[in-house]
Amino acid sequence: AHPVMGPMIRDWHATGAVSRNAKWLATMMMVATAVMLFFFSPRWWLAAGVSTIMALVATWLWLRPEPPSW
Repeated sequence: AHPVMGPMIRDWHATGAVSRNAKWLATMMMVATAVMLFFFSPRWWLAAGVSTIMALVATWLWLRPEPPSW
């Protein structure tokens, strides 16, 4: 019944769908985090490993269907 989160949760439960806006927001946040990791991480391989995991998550996220636009 939540006015903001309710539709997203219903879409996810019904079809595993994620809106395009949510996909873009999540992707941009992962990119920003990866950039910060490379600047501030004490080990380059740590930043590379976490960035690789985020890239895999972003790929999975973009493969999710989008909810129908009624």
